[in-house]
Amino acid sequence: MSANQPKYGQIIDKLVREIRDGTYQTGDMLPTEHRLMEAFGVSRHTVRQALQGLKQMGLIQAQQGKGSVIIAKANPSAYVDMIQSIEALIAKGGDLDRRLILSRSVEADDELSQAFGTKKGREFTEIHLVRHSKQGPSVPVAYLKIWVDPEFSSLARELENDGRTVAEIMKLRFGMETGSIRQSITATSLNQEVAEKLDRPAGDPALQIERLYSKTTLALPHLRTISICRGDLVQIDSHFQSQ
Repeated sequence: MSANQPKYGQIIDKLVREIRDGTYQTGDMLPTEHRLMEAFGVSRHTVRQALQGLKQMGLIQAQQGKGSVIIAKANPSAYVDMIQSIEALIAKGGDLDRRLILSRSVEADDELSQAFGTKKGREFTEIHLVRHSKQGPSVPVAYLKIWVDPEFSSLARELENDGRTVAEIMKLRFGMETGSIRQSITATSLNQEVAEKLDRPAGDPALQIERLYSKTTLALPHLRTISICRGDLVQIDSHFQSQ
């Protein structure tokens, strides 16, 4: 559990572990909202955010006048990415292990130059990692590709040994603030190279999540990431509300 993870996410992680290890059985009632507020020292709003997350995962169901009942056991390999703000997205790194595959210099092709809004042939550092779930047995969850300017090439080793995300490290090490993130999620399938790293057959369904990080909505990106996630393990949940 990341110390930077939002409170509702920490509550979800703890309750998922307790459902998985048998502290709560199918058919049991979760503690009341009031008891959860006291146990975690949080507001009712935060508790309700966590309960909503568990509902979206299919683990609990609300019973009017009674509370929340456990309706399913947690999948020990599932990874749920619940994002409600830029801050939460930037902090979402400590719940997965990362293993460095390679770090190399590349010249921008048409795709990369378009993503960064720069000229073709410009040099970038490309980093590849495999992300493993910490929940239960270590399971490869996603293949992560990162592109940054060469001046940030030292990030490669830091990412393997530091629980923080690349955006957090860039802010702490280099003062690179992120005020805007553009995200694109598409359905895809695993090619042979990625399938081998994720211990799945080639052609298996996957989610591709591309994110472009910028200082402001008008600034050019300083970081690009593409996560190729196993379709059987990864779920993306988002929450929107009116201002």
